[in-house]
Amino acid sequence: MISESLLTWAILAIAAGLALALAMLAGHGGARLAAEAVYGPRVRRARAALVAAVDRGRPGDETRAALAALPSERSLALFEAFAPSLAGPEREALQAAARELGVLDQAERRCASRRWRRRLHGARVLTLLGGGERAVPPLLEDPRPEVRAQAAEWASAHPGETVVDRLVEMLADPRPFTRFTVMDSLIRLGAAASGPLARAIEGGAGAPALEVAARIADPPLAQAAAGRAADPDPAVRAWVARVLAAVGGEARAELVTGLLGDPDADVRAAAAVALGRLGHWPAAPALAERLRDPAWRVRRDAAVALRTLGAPGLMMLERALRDGDAFARDMARQTLDLPEVALPS
Repeated sequence: MISESLLTWAILAIAAGLALALAMLAGHGGARLAAEAVYGPRVRRARAALVAAVDRGRPGDETRAALAALPSERSLALFEAFAPSLAGPEREALQAAARELGVLDQAERRCASRRWRRRLHGARVLTLLGGGERAVPPLLEDPRPEVRAQAAEWASAHPGETVVDRLVEMLADPRPFTRFTVMDSLIRLGAAASGPLARAIEGGAGAPALEVAARIADPPLAQAAAGRAADPDPAVRAWVARVLAAVGGEARAELVTGLLGDPDADVRAAAAVALGRLGHWPAAPALAERLRDPAWRVRRDAAVALRTLGAPGLMMLERALRDGDAFARDMARQTLDLPEVALPS
């Protein structure tokens, strides 16, 4: 049983902790109010001077003086706030002002900071304003995933060979957020990423590389993907089918048809969808066999693929209405009754 004195001391300790926390919050709020009182008018003057510089197309002496009165962090934040809302000549004027006024130099220095939040801020500013060709690429190997992700976003506008090679390597990043940012950057780079990506796929890269290849849909990527059709990983085999469908053409439709017999249901379903998108009507009999597949998803995707093939596929679906397999009959009936607007494009 807890003694009364011990309980009293516990209550006093909790009260002291709460009082300390409140004092810290009050102190922080007071410091922010004091900083706002000092810097608020300067920020407003700098903002007005920057607007005038953008309208004029170049910074003037008043712009330099207004920004010089601010700490580097606040001047960076001012440019960071302006950049997303500008485009065309106005954005170019803002970038030129950032370069002339030394804002890009400030951001690049932050990229070398020991504090990861400062590195992140520097990379973000350079992503918005341009520059950073020397400062940002090392951040692709930063120990913090947030910084790596920001550097990867910057790389989407800088298709240098070394940068693209590093992005492809980062498809194996253990952090999902960083990996998804890398994938998005590679997709934005498009054909500029095809060569390194194809080499990585041929070298055994995982499913994320194939997913990016399917989004880019550049013909050289189809050849690399075709060589992975027998990969031990079913996720890779499924994305092989999707890559070949995205690139199009009849050249590898037979390879996709073969994947209809894959032991993994996701691969069989991906192959069925791919054949529908390829419009490969000779695969209609193989797709019709998948109407008896034990996996509902495979039966559905095979039936929809048959419907998209036109007359050959419709004939197979009509024939399946008299099939001895109840699954095949049911799926054929459902698919034939679908309105056109319900079919995938």
